Amino acid sequence: MGSGKRGKRVRFVCGVTSMYNGLDGLTSIIRYQLRRNPYDGSIYVFRDCTGSMLKYIEWDGQGFLQGKRRAQSGTYPWPNGEAGRVVEISEKEFTYLLSKSIVPFKEKKCRDD
Repeated sequence: MGSGKRGKRVRFVCGVTSMYNGLDGLTSIIRYQLRRNPYDGSIYVFRDCTGSMLKYIEWDGQGFLQGKRRAQSGTYPWPNGEAGRVVEISEKEFTYLLSKSIVPFKEKKCRDD
């Protein structure tokens, strides 16, 4: 783990991940597809095909913590990239993302009556 000032590493896994994957499936993706260590203390974040659900896991030294977050409406912002690419963000940005309900802006349609 990094220093206390830096915070935890949060790694977005680009592409689409089935939310049917459990803990073993997600750790297998990290280990065999990403070729990273799932026990490194990082938070790994996965997104479903619609973009409305996130699933994240983290090793805390004794076991895995797993969480899921579903957007009330709209989709979560996600980095563009091929499947298997990892994009790192700060823990503060991740906390902000989880604390907000995503609500899309709807374009107003003008009608001539």
